[in-house]
Amino acid sequence: MTAVKRLVLLGQDVAATERNHNPNPTGELLVRDIAEDRWIEEGGALAPGHEYALSLVLDESASEPFLASELPAAGTDTLRRETLVLSWFASDGSFPRAGGFGDGDGPIGGSGGERTTFVDGQSDFGTLLANQWRLPRTLAGGESALVLVLRDERGGVGWAEHRFAIEGSE
Repeated sequence: MTAVKRLVLLGQDVAATERNHNPNPTGELLVRDIAEDRWIEEGGALAPGHEYALSLVLDESASEPFLASELPAAGTDTLRRETLVLSWFASDGSFPRAGGFGDGDGPIGGSGGERTTFVDGQSDFGTLLANQWRLPRTLAGGESALVLVLRDERGGVGWAEHRFAIEGSE
């Protein structure tokens, strides 16, 4: 088998302002316990069996404007913003999103993820940044990790990791 992918190398003739920058999902992560309607401070502990509303604070400039003609097979010079996909991965639990513009399949068991998407002109930027996380009633360890991977349609990728203590753990 052979796989072929078009690779565009940026030479010195491409100005820095015209280059694609990797999106960076390192904004503040807001965590709210849905059942108790309380915010979890950074470094605070999460409770097993609870569901949390997650919201990433990220500026809309993460979706850079570009000419659509920069993409292969695009026949237009329309200026638009990049499509962004945010993948949510967790060491424990699932992402039980009901509705929204997500396209993942829910439970992950530490091996997969839920994706949320921003498409210029088709979805609100806020739908990219929101998700829910349900922790199992029993956890094997004293902490859980949440990893966010942000991709743009022009090959840019960035990621951030968040760790949380679990109540009742030593």
